[in-house]
Amino acid sequence: GYQPQLTGVAGDVAMMMRSSLRLRLLLPRCRLGAVCRFMSSLPDYQEIPMPALSPTMEVGTISKWQKKEGDEISAGDVLADVETDKAVVAFESVEEGYLAKILVEEGTADVAVGSVVAIMVEDSSSVAAFKDYKLPSDSTAAAASPDPKPSPSPEPTPPPPPP
Repeated sequence: GYQPQLTGVAGDVAMMMRSSLRLRLLLPRCRLGAVCRFMSSLPDYQEIPMPALSPTMEVGTISKWQKKEGDEISAGDVLADVETDKAVVAFESVEEGYLAKILVEEGTADVAVGSVVAIMVEDSSSVAAFKDYKLPSDSTAAAASPDPKPSPSPEPTPPPPPP
């Protein structure tokens, strides 16, 4: 059939919309920066990492969760208060969806930046699937656990007795 050719900005927009639709049909739904599990019995989800809330932050403490599991989240909502190396800062969501699982409890100290602290889903009906969810052992949450104690160094050898 006949398809009118759009020119200028209207043509560019129409082309981007067609490309975006084609891309969405070919790729699974997963937001930029998210780690989604496509070969899993779980619904699509997004892992929420501990953000760097200050330029020098390497670890933080979740002092209080402002949302609870099952709550609807909008972009800009405060998920938790995080104690950094300098202050207590609001950890805001950049996505919208539902908080399915909190993986790091309030008061957990020294959670490494980038460690997964929660799981978010798009539909409220998906929240229940994460009730007993635990991170796989090879996940970045391992970075949240304290470093193992170094093995004690052997006792120094005593000097020989004087002759």
